[in-house]
Amino acid sequence: FAAPIGAINIQDGIDGLVLFSSVTRCVEGCPEYPPYKNILDMDLKKITVPTLIVYHENDGCKETPPSDAPKIQKALVNSPKVEVKYFKGGKKPKSKPCGPLSAHGYYGIDKQVITEAASFIKSNSN
Repeated sequence: FAAPIGAINIQDGIDGLVLFSSVTRCVEGCPEYPPYKNILDMDLKKITVPTLIVYHENDGCKETPPSDAPKIQKALVNSPKVEVKYFKGGKKPKSKPCGPLSAHGYYGIDKQVITEAASFIKSNSN
């Protein structure tokens, strides 16, 4: 939650934003970050920098469904550029669906994901 909160509240010095497996749904037992239960509760229209939204196609975490990426994209009305990037593949999970050693954590493809994010940052920085 720190990255979008920073992009909302700090207007100078931020060139872009990358969102990885963002929480869009609060299910039983999910942590709450007052006053937000998920990223869609935030005032995303205040984000005015290029934004990359990243999800794994097979993320099984009920709080971060990849199908919600368009909802985030639609809410970023003042971002000059919004891209959604879905990844697939990786290693066989060694953790629960919301854990880091699963599709949720880009297990086995983490270097590829970070390379893509870095490329987005470089191509959209001033």
